[in-house]
Amino acid sequence: PTAWLQPEHKFERSDFSMPDTRDIAEGKPFDMSGDPDKPGDEQKKSYFAVLAFDGDEMGKWVSGTHPKMPKLGEQIADYMENGERKGARVYFEQNAALCELLNHPRPLTPSFHLQLSEMLSNFSNVCARRIVEAFDGRLIYAGGDDVLALVPAHKALACGQALRAGFRGEKTLNSVEGAWMISNKKDCDLRLFDITQEGFIQLHRDNYLTMDSEPKGFPAIVPGPAADCSVGIAIAHFKSPLQDVIRAAQAAERHAKKGLGRSAVAVTLMKRSGEILEWGSQWNSGGLELYQGIQEALAAEQLSSKFPHRVAQLLSPYLTKASGLSKSDPVPGFDDCVDKIIDSEFHTALERQHGTKWPADRAEASTLTSNLEEKLKRYLDQIPTAERKVQDLIGLCHVVAFAHRTRSTPDTAKEGQQQS
Repeated sequence: PTAWLQPEHKFERSDFSMPDTRDIAEGKPFDMSGDPDKPGDEQKKSYFAVLAFDGDEMGKWVSGTHPKMPKLGEQIADYMENGERKGARVYFEQNAALCELLNHPRPLTPSFHLQLSEMLSNFSNVCARRIVEAFDGRLIYAGGDDVLALVPAHKALACGQALRAGFRGEKTLNSVEGAWMISNKKDCDLRLFDITQEGFIQLHRDNYLTMDSEPKGFPAIVPGPAADCSVGIAIAHFKSPLQDVIRAAQAAERHAKKGLGRSAVAVTLMKRSGEILEWGSQWNSGGLELYQGIQEALAAEQLSSKFPHRVAQLLSPYLTKASGLSKSDPVPGFDDCVDKIIDSEFHTALERQHGTKWPADRAEASTLTSNLEEKLKRYLDQIPTAERKVQDLIGLCHVVAFAHRTRSTPDTAKEGQQQS
């Protein structure tokens, strides 16, 4: 920048600076105050997150050995013309020697690798930055299937889910809105994407922050629903050494791949006291749905902020392996009754930790309770061992409680978005 961009193209030195981690924690990614000691709410705005995103099994996609590689028969022409079936597939089907090739994986050709490269390029160039900034974060790096970003702590999980939706071209990405302007203001209502066909991304027609070459008015291919990704998130105090937090996020991402079996998100919570808490879940295991259900009930003040702490407190004595309360591993009979035990303790906390806006109507309150208990059951059914069920639910409660404590109030968030 100092050798070329500044003298030749009139850029300023400040154009290349990054916000401090305190500004990231406050949801002000383009606020270059540079004052980490400025006054603020230490309880709610002092934690930020590093998010590390990586595509799963990309080496197998490149080498053509991935089990989800498309079949040749799905890739060649097959269409109707004047009531008659045409295309290369018909030719293959009419030749006995070639017919069986239709069920073989698509052969590796230069065009396959070109298209794969185009998919990854569309995700990193069109989606990554827009998604990260919509969640008040700052993109550090995006290349192919790799993303590294700084985001506010309470928005990290939602940002990871949105990045996955962009990678797979899911229609849920259409709900992501908001973009930061050059004037350090945010257009909160700007619609970014308009995906009509899964596996393809398209910028919304009302999105005025685009370039001519970007896919506005036409679809662009991304890896699609057959591909998946893993995300690692490290949450830490803004005064924590940044490199340590980045390493923790990268370690969490490796744990999501190796420890959780890919297609997962892993969270490492690094408290300022030195305590480190960990939790992770596969995308489709039900863990994120339970997390969101509790988070929404806390935000709506239907449940007390003490609810997740109470669940963790009630379940902690059942961690016999960690506490040393039992010399046998596993405890005889515990596997058979662990679901009932967890459900009972969870229900007890639901009954006793009501928020100020707990539904007065019994039917409405019963519906809220049933929905959370159904999400809990689905989550527990996906976890293999009794000890893991208790441990993972405690980890989920710690993370959702911390995210709730560090989230900005709507008025504060709006004020930060309008600050110039």
